[in-house]
Amino acid sequence: MLYLLLVAFNLYILFLWNRRKREKGEKLAWYWGLILPTDVFLLILMSVIGIGGIGLLVLENSGTKNKSTEEEMGIIMEAINNYQVKTGNYPISINNLIMNNPLKLGWKTDQWGSTYNLTNSLDGINLISPGKDMVIGTMDDIKLEIKK
Repeated sequence: MLYLLLVAFNLYILFLWNRRKREKGEKLAWYWGLILPTDVFLLILMSVIGIGGIGLLVLENSGTKNKSTEEEMGIIMEAINNYQVKTGNYPISINNLIMNNPLKLGWKTDQWGSTYNLTNSLDGINLISPGKDMVIGTMDDIKLEIKK
């Protein structure tokens, strides 16, 4: 029903435009019957919305990856605690946590595809994601620590 109203509205606009052109002694070009006035408006509107949507998606995507990595690191830290409770020791690497569990294979890398860095020290155990720039030791690193 809405489509029929839109077509009727377009035809009415074309009729008024054609009548105005005739009053001036001009003729409408043949292709104006194919391009409806609201089509031009909708094309411009859809372009603006599309470009804006892509921009928002790009801006939001970086924050989403940070949040997803932090959530995954929290789950890994829980697994480290469980490993320590079961074995009495902290794992040497993430591979000790994964073992043969295919569901945990995603724990090897963060959301950017960089490998997590698991380090043991006298103070505790650190899990580090290199972050967006994929380089450890920069400002965008994501770090979690378990104190011993």
